[in-house]
Amino acid sequence: MEQVRQEFMEFKEKMEAFHLPRTNELPNVELYMDQVLSVLNSSLSALEIDKSEDFITSSMINNYVKQGLITPPKNKKYDKIQICFLIVICVLKKVYAIGEIKTLLLTSAQGKSHDELRVAYHSFCECIERVLHSEPISAIDWEEELFLPYGNALALSVGMKIFEQKIVALKRGLIVEAQEPQ
Repeated sequence: MEQVRQEFMEFKEKMEAFHLPRTNELPNVELYMDQVLSVLNSSLSALEIDKSEDFITSSMINNYVKQGLITPPKNKKYDKIQICFLIVICVLKKVYAIGEIKTLLLTSAQGKSHDELRVAYHSFCECIERVLHSEPISAIDWEEELFLPYGNALALSVGMKIFEQKIVALKRGLIVEAQEPQ
């Protein structure tokens, strides 16, 4: 039991230190698929609960392009905005179905300039980090939630789901441990 408590505390500390890369922290050049995967995996590895499953693969990214969640790469290269969209997708898929994510992304990006998308992405990062860092969230303004690209309710649902997934995984381990012969 103490080992499980220790593992959860380590996870909690990792979440409290979690940082999503901002656009100025992403490479200033367009990236090929393997480079995109490297950026995504290094940026999001702390959110992995089950290490046996791939967090993100080239097939997943290709499917996101086919489904219209992100624009197709140009000359097989992805720009910063596409990488930001992929980061958002990876975080949101912890809680939401791809169809729901598509609706969120399309309505949030509709008619927005690159600068507006960058600001919305940074806002998303800040909201997610605030929840994972266990910082207080202001009361949810339900009317404003509808018009914000990414709001507090979205961040709360993702953050709480990430914590709950870890708790379930640890409890599953306790059940297996209790069933093993002593």
